[in-house]
Amino acid sequence: GNFTVYLAPHEAGSGYTLELLCAQGKRTIQNVCFGEVFLLSGQSNMAWRMSDNLEGDCGNHRGAYVPSADEPTYEQWLQDSVERNNSIRRQVIDKLDACEDEEIRIYNVPIRSAGDPVYADNEKKTDAGGSWQLSSAQSMTNFSAAGCYFLTKLHELTGIPVGAVSASLGATFVPTWMSEETYAANKGICQYGGDRTSDEYNKAARCYNQYIYPILGFAFKSAVWYQGEGQPQYYADSMKALISGWRAEFGYELPFIIIGLPRSGAYDVVPSGYSAMDASAGTLSSTMFDSREQQKLICQLSGVYRTVNVDTGDYDEEHPADKAPIGERAAYKVMDAFYGAEGDWSSPEFVSAERSGGTVTISFTNAAGGIVVSNEARNLEVAGADGVYHPAQAVPAGENAIAVTCEEVTEIVSVRYGYYNYPKLDRNDVKSYMSLFNAAGFPVDQFVCTVEQAQEA
Repeated sequence: GNFTVYLAPHEAGSGYTLELLCAQGKRTIQNVCFGEVFLLSGQSNMAWRMSDNLEGDCGNHRGAYVPSADEPTYEQWLQDSVERNNSIRRQVIDKLDACEDEEIRIYNVPIRSAGDPVYADNEKKTDAGGSWQLSSAQSMTNFSAAGCYFLTKLHELTGIPVGAVSASLGATFVPTWMSEETYAANKGICQYGGDRTSDEYNKAARCYNQYIYPILGFAFKSAVWYQGEGQPQYYADSMKALISGWRAEFGYELPFIIIGLPRSGAYDVVPSGYSAMDASAGTLSSTMFDSREQQKLICQLSGVYRTVNVDTGDYDEEHPADKAPIGERAAYKVMDAFYGAEGDWSSPEFVSAERSGGTVTISFTNAAGGIVVSNEARNLEVAGADGVYHPAQAVPAGENAIAVTCEEVTEIVSVRYGYYNYPKLDRNDVKSYMSLFNAAGFPVDQFVCTVEQAQEA
C-alpha cells in the first residue's frame, strides 16, 4: 500500500539510511539523498531520450534541398549534415560516459500504449509504476535527453543532490495533461491545436490520470515543461489553466519553468532565393514565432519562468537533436529564479524602442557586458507606416541597447526580431539565423514592438 513519512529538514547530502519500523517488522532503505527534485513533463521533445540521438541520423531532413553560398551542392549539404549528426552523437556518448554520479537520481514514469485497457476507461492510476535509479550511462541512455543535460548541469552548479521524475508523451496537447475537473471548468479556452476532442490518445485528462495523478504526493522544487509546438492560438490560456489546476491538486504553489521553443523549419516554405526577409517571403510560417509569444504570456502567472532557445533547433525536424543547450539553460534558469545566484543566467529581453530621427534605440534587460551584434543583424526588421518590413542594420549603443537604422525606411514605426524561422538558407548552423546576443552568449529573445518618438530635451 501507500504511506507518507514526514521528516524534519536535513542538510543537502547523500548516503543517508532510512529505517521504517512497524508491527510487521523493519524496512531499511539505504543511500537516501536530500536535495532538489524536479518534474519533467510535456510531449515528445521532453520524452526524447539520449538513445534517440544514437539511432538514425539525428534529423529526418524532410525539407527540400535548397543551395546556398556555403552549401552549393546537395552532396555538400549532405556531408555537412553527416558531420553535424556525428558531432551530436559524439557529444551524447561523451555525456553518457560522464553520467556516473550517485547524487543524481532519475525516475521514469512508465508510459502505457493507447491500447491499454486502463486508457480506455480513463482510470486514475494510484501507482506510478517506476523506480528510482542512480545516474549512469545505462540508466541515462533511456532518460530524457533534455532532462539529462538539465540535471548534470544543475548538479555541477549547485553541488547538491538533484533528481527528476520524467512523465512525458509525444504528440500530446495541454487538455490531456489536465484533470477532468480543470478541463471541465476551462473547456472554452483549452486549445487542442486542431480538432482532437475525439482522439482517444489525446482525450482530456488521459495523461493526467495516468502519469500526474499517481505522483501528486511528491514535493517538487519546480515543474519543467517542454511542449507547445502546433498550439499557437490560446495556448497561454490553456497553460495558465493547467498550471493553476496542478497547483490546486498538488496542494502548493508549484513553480514552472517553460522551455522556450527552439526554431523549426518543418512548416516553412522556403523561397527560391535569398529573399526570406522581404515582403515577397510571405509564404513562410510564423507559427513558431506566435507559439513563443504565447509562452511569454504564461509567465504572467507568479512563479512561472521561461528559457530562451531561439538560436537552437533543426531545419528539417521539429525534434532538435542537440538537447544540450536546451537542458542546460533550464538549469541556469533554476539558478536565476530560485537561488538568486550571481552571474549571467538569462537571455536579454526587449524593454523599449525610442525613435530619434532615422535611428531607433532599443533597450534590453540582462544585457550585462553589452549586446553583441553578429551575422549582419540578420532577422532584425523594421517597418514604416505602410507595414512592410525591411532588413535593418544595428550597432551596439551603450551597455544595454542597440541603435537600429534602415535605408529603405525613413521613419521607423515598428521593429521585429526573430520572426522568420530560417532567413538564411544554411541548414546546419542554426545559430547563424539569429544575430543578437549578450556578452555571456545568451541569445536576445524574439520580439515585435511599436516605436515611441523620443521626447525633446
